[in-house]
Amino acid sequence: MKSDLFKIPIWATNLTHEPTLVDTCVKISTTTPSNNRSNFGGYQSPDITVSNYMEFKPFHSLLEKIQNAASEFARSLECKESLEFSNAWFNINGYKDFHTPHTHPQSVLSGVYYILAEPPCGNIEFYPPQYLLMHETWNKDFVKNNNEYTAKSWKVESKTGRLYIFPSWLLHSVNPQPNHNQRIALSFNFKTISALH
Repeated sequence: MKSDLFKIPIWATNLTHEPTLVDTCVKISTTTPSNNRSNFGGYQSPDITVSNYMEFKPFHSLLEKIQNAASEFARSLECKESLEFSNAWFNINGYKDFHTPHTHPQSVLSGVYYILAEPPCGNIEFYPPQYLLMHETWNKDFVKNNNEYTAKSWKVESKTGRLYIFPSWLLHSVNPQPNHNQRIALSFNFKTISALH
């Protein structure tokens, strides 16, 4: 009999945001230089942190909703400590812009919320911790069809209003934007309260 071990949780739900948030992101992108982390092309905003939180009031309502969702996710995982917002930033991706595989070090839960993402657009792709080992042995010579046990990566849909939260150690990337529509996504991290004090 088959059993499941070491499951990887991803929290998915839909939220709403202020309609003006798209314009806010675009305005910031025209007045503030882009950061460069995992992004190839596109724009990446400065961090929204506890210290400059009041400067980003248009994001407050959405971030509160994300905080509530992250706390609910943590409780479902039976985590001991409460979560504290660490930082957030938004990405604006255009045609062929993408993000290389990366994790979010020094955080416990991370995620993305799609402020603007009209399909078809570049989806987020997750990779299991055993990704490299699977490439060596569980290749096309052994695996007939990819499923939740045999896949070396798994894509989930990017669309406006969708929120995904996942363990910060989970490797992920963002596929290239296939058209000239903008994709605007808010990424974020949470730490435990004890880690921040």
